[in-house]
Amino acid sequence: MAQRDAVDKAFQAIDAAAAAIPAPRPGRRVPADLAYHPKGLPPASALPSPIQMADTDCKLNLRAQRSFSQIGHLASWLELLTESAGLDGTRVAQRECSRLVGVAQPPAGAWLQAVPGPNQFRLRSSLYVIALQRRLGLPITMASAADVTAAESLGDELLKGCEHTTRHNRVVAAWVRAVQAARGSAHTRATAEAPAWSAPSVPDFVSEFAGQAGAHQAGEVKVYNSIVSDAAQLLRGATQAFGATRARLLEENLGDFAPPEVVPPRAEGALPRTAKYQEALEGGHEVLVLIAEVWGGFAPESMRFLGELAQARGDGIDIERASATWSTSSFTSYHGQLLSLAVQWGVAIEIERAIQKRARFA
Repeated sequence: MAQRDAVDKAFQAIDAAAAAIPAPRPGRRVPADLAYHPKGLPPASALPSPIQMADTDCKLNLRAQRSFSQIGHLASWLELLTESAGLDGTRVAQRECSRLVGVAQPPAGAWLQAVPGPNQFRLRSSLYVIALQRRLGLPITMASAADVTAAESLGDELLKGCEHTTRHNRVVAAWVRAVQAARGSAHTRATAEAPAWSAPSVPDFVSEFAGQAGAHQAGEVKVYNSIVSDAAQLLRGATQAFGATRARLLEENLGDFAPPEVVPPRAEGALPRTAKYQEALEGGHEVLVLIAEVWGGFAPESMRFLGELAQARGDGIDIERASATWSTSSFTSYHGQLLSLAVQWGVAIEIERAIQKRARFA
């Protein structure tokens, strides 16, 4: 209970200061200036007292272990983030804070729950090791063996210098599969050319007649690295969920149609923001900006869309039953794991190829 109260106090301080985005500073015991913390801290009323623990008929005991475990996990996350904020070097501290915030987003850890029975839930061992070491903040063994620079051994610099289409295309395919599973394949497909209603912009996939009043939906998929060169964006990523990616990408693709709670409205007298999908938006069509980060988390808009697809299927897996596993008992978990695996597979194989290329030409 004491640990739960300490975590609750720290989280309340974070919530109270969520509007401020200062840099992590060495020596700070509780990062009260952080603008993000994971959800799920059980309320005190949900925990049994020592006396109630001894009562076998007490209903609070039924799931007490899960609640106590959740408190321990959140306390460990807070401790790790506090330690990371105190690391020497601003960029090092911000990189580690960005990682800890990134891996806490849904469904960043879903790939670890995948049962490697069906091929679609498998990840080659070398790629699994890269993905796991990235998640844990460890130097990539394969990179260290190839004698790359220390900065490259974490994978961030390798991701910046390699091609980005592999991870992008893998995630696009996972989204198309999920949409087709919910709506059928007749009107949903990946695209290589701009539809007349979206020209000149080319969406990654379209779902025709799926928007309001029979309008079309255009899916714009982004799989971005939050460890960027821009100091301001890096700082946002270290203190906010999707701080380095979400607002910028929504503004770029939606312009003045972006949600005002994410992208502040333009100042009075300022020029209109021209969106990448201006033609489609002015035509009444819906543009889905489905953002993911290389840590595996999907932005709120992406998770909301996955929820809508799940709702269309009653969150069931009757169609996918033959390829489902014991850890995929719903549409959300089934396609959430596939999306999570798509990010990890794409990121890991890009890093692996970059390492092999460096070793070949070293």
